[in-house]
Amino acid sequence: MKVQIEELSQVARKVQVELPAEMVSEELEKAYKELKKRAQLRGFRPGKAPRFLLERYFGEQVRDQVSSQLIEDSFGRVLSEHELRAVGRPRVEEVDLKPGQEMRYTVMVEVLPRIELGEYKGLELPEMEVNVTDEDISARIEEIREMFARLEDLEEERPAQEGDFALLRTQTWVGEERIGPPQGDEQLVEWREGSLDERVYKAVLGLRPGEEVRVPYSFDADHRDPKLAGKEGILEVKLEKLRKKVLPELDDAFAQRLGEYSDLEQLRAGIRAELEEEQRRRIEAQASSALVDQLLKLHDFEVPETLVALQMESMLRDATRRMMLHGLREKEARSTLAQMRERYRDSAVRAVRSSLILQAIAEKEGLEVTDEVLRRSLERIARETGRDLSQVERVYNRPEALEGLKESIREELALDFLKQGAKMLARKDQQGSEK
Repeated sequence: MKVQIEELSQVARKVQVELPAEMVSEELEKAYKELKKRAQLRGFRPGKAPRFLLERYFGEQVRDQVSSQLIEDSFGRVLSEHELRAVGRPRVEEVDLKPGQEMRYTVMVEVLPRIELGEYKGLELPEMEVNVTDEDISARIEEIREMFARLEDLEEERPAQEGDFALLRTQTWVGEERIGPPQGDEQLVEWREGSLDERVYKAVLGLRPGEEVRVPYSFDADHRDPKLAGKEGILEVKLEKLRKKVLPELDDAFAQRLGEYSDLEQLRAGIRAELEEEQRRRIEAQASSALVDQLLKLHDFEVPETLVALQMESMLRDATRRMMLHGLREKEARSTLAQMRERYRDSAVRAVRSSLILQAIAEKEGLEVTDEVLRRSLERIARETGRDLSQVERVYNRPEALEGLKESIREELALDFLKQGAKMLARKDQQGSEK
């Protein structure tokens, strides 16, 4: 077997392969023997048709079958012997197979780039520390109280004011025609500037429950209701009632409602621990991002388009799921993201480049994913997703899923290695105090 490899770029190879005539003849002979057993030609019993007729009727089919088999059998050896780490599917461009002659074929293939690692030890990291204040804890508690708030009808008679919740009933008119249900549209809004269209907000300001107002209104040309698009109309807005938000008392009973705490002091301690863990994760993420930024500046290389496309698809799937969680239908989410596709490209290239660098560092430093490390990662995934460990293990039981997880773990190991050897830089405020 003769092989000629042309380097078109850092990640593209043109591979020309020539297979011996003897190998080609042997495979053709096998193919025709198999064909002869099952071929049905008029005038001949199965297994009795002569070779020249088989070649006449099935020659092209046999040559395609044999060439495909020879390429599949030989190209894997080419990649292995020449240490080409292919990504994606190789593209066969030319095939020349003639009985009694050498077979030649040409394949275009993308490969992982050779990464010449620069100096990656002793990178710089800004010193960051966990610092949760009493104000942070109080703010989180207020967020929790807001979640447990209830609405009560306002007892006193007065106009709406900031912070109230107003139950509004709106009738829409265009000329003499009423648009929408006869009883009007009902909505509950928090009374604050920006919660309603400014024209409606100003007109309703000062109303008391039971009072109503007519508001001249110009509907946008692209209004979702074609009956209203671009029309001049009237909104009849009635303030049905006012409600106020009542927060639960901040006491031991409130802490006990959350299920884990016996009193307010335990609640504050629990929230402090929660906020500290959030800060630790944020600091870890910021440190990882800072290290990756430095690695990317130190290592400039081309990345395979196949990997970039795969990364973009992964990002788009994640973004689609997030949009659907916020109420957007899948078709609408996909349509929106299709228009934004190219915006993901730079992020995808960055992700692929950083992954390749970290994998190279892990390989050079001998950072292996042991069974113990793998199990700890599976246990962490189970905790974070709220699933049983057995469920998570089944998800990663597939070879491709397990290899993807191992690659991710190797990158984490490489980042941990870099963090341990990083130079910590004092914060600016500390530097100022040291002068």
